[in-house]
Amino acid sequence: MPIEDRKITSLLDELEAKYKPNPVWKRKIDFNNVGILGQSFGGYTALAVGGAELNREQLIEGCRKSEDRRITLNISTLLQCRSLEVASQQKNFEDPRIKAVIAINPLTSLIFGEEGMSEIRIPTMIIGGTKDYVTPAVTEQIQPYSWLKTSRKHLVLVEPGTHFSFLRESGGRLTVPPKLIGPDPNLAYPYLKLLSLSFFESYLNSNSEYSPYLSQTYVNQIDSQPFNLSLIEYLSTEQVRQVVKR
Repeated sequence: MPIEDRKITSLLDELEAKYKPNPVWKRKIDFNNVGILGQSFGGYTALAVGGAELNREQLIEGCRKSEDRRITLNISTLLQCRSLEVASQQKNFEDPRIKAVIAINPLTSLIFGEEGMSEIRIPTMIIGGTKDYVTPAVTEQIQPYSWLKTSRKHLVLVEPGTHFSFLRESGGRLTVPPKLIGPDPNLAYPYLKLLSLSFFESYLNSNSEYSPYLSQTYVNQIDSQPFNLSLIEYLSTEQVRQVVKR
């Protein structure tokens, strides 16, 4: 996974070298004010280039415990442990040009942990699904959200969102059973567009007109069926503890 982190920086370097010298593109693109959105592994990557630090020691310990248990219901644990195959010891992939992050169904618990997530200093939105069996919301999004130290943060829970609720069909070889996909992802996409536009306008362009859309008050006014959206800004330690116990 760290390879993907480096790809983001390389891509920005390439685009900047190609377009920044052009006065027309220079006026249109601010390479020092970039937003990034990613899902699943892409969500991990977005958090990493946004400032979350890899915690290799915790990852090794967590993977050892997972092997001892033999059985785990958190598939993301297995996916995170695969990153140990990457030889790089680098733990920080932050790119200072990234100024806002949206991470959808990201993997976080072992590879970042509390210490790594707390390093993020920029506006961050984490989106999780209550029926996500690949990256469970409680361990991979809700609890990690509480570790963020930045005050500019938003947690969006989508019920009954799955790991595939915000994915369009890719035409790949892997066929996912309809029960795992959940409700038609095309019905969830408009809400992702609304949230991401409001988030990036608010934090990248400092456009206060979009701030009201980042509230539960506004979310309650829209018909999001068959999904139910909860937009959370603050979670106390006790609230997280109660959720984890469920």
